[in-house]
Order: sequence, then structure tokens, then C-alpha cells
Amino acid sequence: MCLHSVLFVVIAGLLPGLAAASGVLIESVDEQGRHSTVLIQDDRARIDNAIADGYMIIDLANRQAFAVDTAQRLVMDLATPFVPRSAHAAAASRPPLPEVRLHELGPGPTLHGYATVRYQVSVAGRHCFDEYLAPAAAADPRIRRFLATVARLSDPTDEARHNLLFSDADPCDVAADTIDDRYEALGLPLRTVRADGGISHEIIRIVLDAPIETARLAWPDDYPLLSRRQVHERLARQRDGRAELTEALERNQRIQTQIRDLTQ
Repeated sequence: MCLHSVLFVVIAGLLPGLAAASGVLIESVDEQGRHSTVLIQDDRARIDNAIADGYMIIDLANRQAFAVDTAQRLVMDLATPFVPRSAHAAAASRPPLPEVRLHELGPGPTLHGYATVRYQVSVAGRHCFDEYLAPAAAADPRIRRFLATVARLSDPTDEARHNLLFSDADPCDVAADTIDDRYEALGLPLRTVRADGGISHEIIRIVLDAPIETARLAWPDDYPLLSRRQVHERLARQRDGRAELTEALERNQRIQTQIRDLTQ
């Protein structure tokens, strides 16, 4: 799970009059100018719009992640496998990973009150991007716990191998998927600069005592909790149902046309 993708989400306003507790708010912006936010409390975090038509809830205590789909009105347990595979098949489908290196280049600029250290990220000798990491930001126990949990929710090497095996992934994109586990020790990534000099991601605000509604760190009670496979099967049934409805409507139209032709 790439942390940059995790941070690219849309901010939702805090509603007055609801139970709230202090937490961390991290606001960022991507290269398209889209703003985003992550909300963190002691045992839970919320990532708005982490999926299309929904958000993600992370259980920091148990290291679990759940995708809340507001369009389908369901919750998917991201820890469950999509399709079970045998150990032999899993081992046979693991291509070798390219060598990803982080090379410290020295102090970076102070960004939004945090001193940064600049790291160059390269794959097999190719310069991919620079990371400006803030050790002091990651020293906050809630942010540190969030970084550690995000890095460990899924095996980044397995995700990277999947990208290499089933897509024409750029090795630099694979690098972004494999360095998340370094942030806990090195610092929160405040800015990412591509090799061509463009900024692809920047955190622009960190509030350590933001009021966060406790209800926003959960999902509606009437949303069923499903596995990945159950969600896939449910969506497949919906697609089949829509196809049957379309076929029935077209068949009815043909019948009406035939009746009209006979009566003319």
C-alpha cells in the first residue's frame, strides 16, 4: 500500500454538535492540485476517498483496514484474500524485484515548521524521485503508529511483484510501493519531487490537536462487513442482473415491434 496514494484524499468538513476527541489531521495536495486529509486518533484512522465513492478505516490497534463503499453500502475487509492460491502457485508467480535504494543527500528545506532530510530514491541506478522526510513529525506517537500500520497492512514486496507480473508498471512506481516501511524510522514524507523537478505530493498542514468526530472513525451500522471475494461475487451478480434486465427489455421491444408489424 503506497503512502502517497493513502494521502491523496478529499477533505470533509467537521460537523458541529457531535462527539469529538482530539486527534491528528494531515492535509496534503497532489500534482493535480487535489487536496486531501488523513484523520488519526489513538486506535483508529480514517482516509477519505481512499477508494472511489468511499473511504478507508484503519484499526491501528489490530492492524486491520476496511474499505467503506458508500455507493454499494458495504464494508470490505482488506485483510481477506481475493482468491486463495496454493503455496506453490504463489511462489511460482514471484518475479525478482529491482534494487530500490534510498540515498541520503543531506538537510532539506524547513517545510511548514518541520526540518527535513532529502533522500534520493533510485531503482537499479535510475533516479526516480526525491523524498523530503521529517523525523520530528514521525516522532509523534500517533503519526508513527499510523506509518507503521500502513506499512505493515500489506506486504509491499508482494504488491510490487504483483505490479511487475500483471502490468507494465514503471519500476519507479514499484519503488514507491516498497519504501513505505522506511518512513517510520526516517520521517514523514512532506514532499516528493520527481526526477524532472515537478512536485508530485506535498503535505501542507499538520494539526496535532484537531477535533475529530468519533463517528467519522467508524462505518454505518447497516453496512455489511464482507470479504474481498464476497464483494467480487456480489458485484458480479449485480452485473449479471443488469445484463438480464437489458436482455429482457430488448426482448420486450422486439415483441412490441413484431406485434405492431402484425397489426398494421
